[in-house]
Amino acid sequence: MAIVSEAAGNAAAIELTAVLVAVTGEEPRVLTIQDGKALPSGPFESEHRTLQTGLRAWVERQTHHPLGYIEQLYTFADRDRTQGGRSISISYLGLAREARASGDADPGWRSWYRYLPWEDWRSGAPAVIQDLILPQLRRWAADSADPAQRRERAQRIDAGFGTGERSWNEELVLQRYELLYEAGLVPEAARDAVILAHNYQTPEIFHCVADIKGDSLQLAVEATRVKASTIVQCGVHFM
Repeated sequence: MAIVSEAAGNAAAIELTAVLVAVTGEEPRVLTIQDGKALPSGPFESEHRTLQTGLRAWVERQTHHPLGYIEQLYTFADRDRTQGGRSISISYLGLAREARASGDADPGWRSWYRYLPWEDWRSGAPAVIQDLILPQLRRWAADSADPAQRRERAQRIDAGFGTGERSWNEELVLQRYELLYEAGLVPEAARDAVILAHNYQTPEIFHCVADIKGDSLQLAVEATRVKASTIVQCGVHFM
């Protein structure tokens, strides 16, 4: 694995990630691996001549899908994003035509809205915004002890989700995700946590959030096996 050294004893590993997007039947779709749980990715290794050649090698190995033109999308180097050492994650965006993917990594094309259900306005405002997201965001905003921060959070909620006197702006996808991340409402915000969801949970939680799914007995058994320090139980009223 390639190492970027900033100083003696201070090093970071480089992780390469591909966001391959296609539009099929007027629906945006993304190529995933691990049954939809991850994007094609892998470490930058010594035999890779460039970052792009390294990424292409991992994508073709994991999905057997050839890559066309790609461009760098985002770079994350936050110190607390990974455990056990610092990692620099470099993401690339590629536009493609959906084609059959195969390989040992269980690749497949998934709806973009499976992961971002609040962005799917094709049939009007998604119910998940009013029913789940806004109540939790408002509680998060009100929890701050600092009046200025409470106002700032409330303003960001209005701007991002089109509440108050603001209207929905489809271009604020990143701002909405950053807000949900800060509020701890997306799985990536969890640190050493596992999310359990009952079979009767809403589709947004069951398909987009849960790490482990099952009935009441199955979840009780699985909860005794997980090693995470935090367990989040998404139950139903009769539990």
